[in-house]
Amino acid sequence: MGNLKFFVVSVRRSGNRVRVTANLLYAPRDQHLWAETYERDLGDVLTLQSGVAQAVAREIKVTISPAESSRLAAVRSVKPEAYELYLKGRYHYYKWTPEDFRKAIEYFQKAIEADPGWAKPYAGLATSYGWLWIEGAVPPQEALPRFEAALKTALAIDDTDPEVRCALAASAFLYRWDWEEADREFQEALALDPNLVEARFEYAWFLASMGRFPAAVAEAQRAVERDPLSVSANLALGDVLFLAHQDDRAIAQLRRTAELEPNDSRAHGFLTGIYAQKQMYGDAIAELQKAATLRGESPEELVGLQHAYQQSGPEGYWRWRLSDAKRRSTPYEIALVYARLGDAGQAVAWLEKAYQQHYCYMVQLKTFRIWDPIRSDPRFQDLLRRKNFPP
Repeated sequence: MGNLKFFVVSVRRSGNRVRVTANLLYAPRDQHLWAETYERDLGDVLTLQSGVAQAVAREIKVTISPAESSRLAAVRSVKPEAYELYLKGRYHYYKWTPEDFRKAIEYFQKAIEADPGWAKPYAGLATSYGWLWIEGAVPPQEALPRFEAALKTALAIDDTDPEVRCALAASAFLYRWDWEEADREFQEALALDPNLVEARFEYAWFLASMGRFPAAVAEAQRAVERDPLSVSANLALGDVLFLAHQDDRAIAQLRRTAELEPNDSRAHGFLTGIYAQKQMYGDAIAELQKAATLRGESPEELVGLQHAYQQSGPEGYWRWRLSDAKRRSTPYEIALVYARLGDAGQAVAWLEKAYQQHYCYMVQLKTFRIWDPIRSDPRFQDLLRRKNFPP
């Protein structure tokens, strides 16, 4: 049955009614095997999706897990205006910029006002605040209480929703540093919905942070296979390959990702770090300039970096990055530059500040190569012990 292809021929809306026409074909002969039309009120669109999924599974003889079956059977109706607002929130959420996360929050809040008993907008609200914190756009003392409050409400409404379980896993992984809970909850989210791409690539990051590199790469590849056009999934694969010491594959993957969405700065930001790690500073500066331009910053701001590198080589590069980090970056980023300069005392001092703020990238202390110059320092080892990473 591997050559079967299922696709939706049409999805049409008329007023508050939605009609989905689905076809199943045998690809080698373009032979029609099955077709069905479904129509529901817009408020029953989740029930409609569930019905189509179960029908297709029956036709292609796919076994649905008990968790998936229970989730599909328990789908509730939602108010049409809440569903539309939720979709608009997700549209902005998946653009992955601070501005769009703020817009997503507005739409999720409106969706909650329209249908307070629906868990998904609360999960979207929680993770939007989480990403604003991760991006450094909102201080942790503001973002994290809102993240936790929205997540608590989502869990109270429906703790079987895969998006809610994914948000809980992210909380355990990035904020509370409870590795066992994070592992368990990511697996639970994927058992409930194996096609939840965000859960797959976040789980891949978790596995890489724990040093489980083959599993991490495999999980990141599955995320891309399920949504080849997802910029975030493709970015995650590139980053996980880098964390797994597969630098050349990581560079190739991130270059493909940059082509996938030319206006997204993140691939160039990741490439900057990889080239700096490989001591390819000319390429690192070029990627940093591309990222800055795409973020709307003036390329002239980086002229000083070019001059510093030309005059003093790698030392000049990192000294300029240190000055820039102190001007606008987090304690973690400042610590990172000090580590590259070999100043263990300053690096650990700034890491202590990041530790107190529960800065998200502290989860990479165990595996990120940039810490290698100070890894043997007893103060750094003490931080690792306090993080209680698994062996």
